[in-house]
Amino acid sequence: MNVKFSLLPITIAGAILPILLQPLPTFAQSQHVGFYCGFTQKLEPATMIAIAGNDRGDRSIVVWRHKLNNLSPKQRCDRAAQKFQVAWNGGKFNYLVPGVDNTNGQGLICAVSGKNDACQPKNMLFAVENAREAQNVSTRLLENMKRPGVGSGSVIYQSSSAQAINMQDLINSLTK
Repeated sequence: MNVKFSLLPITIAGAILPILLQPLPTFAQSQHVGFYCGFTQKLEPATMIAIAGNDRGDRSIVVWRHKLNNLSPKQRCDRAAQKFQVAWNGGKFNYLVPGVDNTNGQGLICAVSGKNDACQPKNMLFAVENAREAQNVSTRLLENMKRPGVGSGSVIYQSSSAQAINMQDLINSLTK
């Protein structure tokens, strides 16, 4: 009897068993989503979302037109896309909410785990000029989600001058 062959099933089972015992990922974690800074047809920087398996292509979320805090629209786009991705990958991006930075009065758009979680500088995706604009951006995103064909040209224009937005619902609406 060859010992190598008799231990092989045990070795394979030992390697596979830990994989099988891992908890199943949530839908949000299992769906491959990427955020990046791209450009619109008018060559404006835009925070884009790419969803694996979506045959409709990548979609614009926010188009950047104005400088803020000495950052160009492209720089703001790059930073926002990076923050969107880090929040999504960290599993803490269940809701998008508006808020205000009490130190300078700027409006904030934040990624939070719970819909009642506070929007603070530490979970900020991007800043806007004031709290009213943050609420407007949030409202427009929610309105765009409810429209048929969202993602086919319906974006938030950050230059336009609160409610929690479920990010999984937004992503689902972009794939329909």
